[in-house]
Amino acid sequence: MQKSNNKDDGWIKIFEELDLSTIPIKYISSIRIIFNDKKIWDIDIKKSKEMHSNNETIESSLLKLFDEHHADIKNIDFRLDTKKIKRDIKKKTNTILANKK
Repeated sequence: MQKSNNKDDGWIKIFEELDLSTIPIKYISSIRIIFNDKKIWDIDIKKSKEMHSNNETIESSLLKLFDEHHADIKNIDFRLDTKKIKRDIKKKTNTILANKK
């Protein structure tokens, strides 16, 4: 395996292998929905989190939206909060490594 000079290459590989149905809402920063008629909706999840006290409300609203419009949706683009993902993975890794000592 050839070592990459780009530190983000490792993250790109991880994100290519992710199953989006298992990504918690806390790691999604925005969603772009592209419809068959070329209309585009951008949903700012970060703003939604500020307005709602829990993630379940946001998840419920998104599921309802996807259910109501699924026949008209061409593509859904989930934009991830990579800084939060990286921070949480590092924190969890440090905890695991500290417990091994």
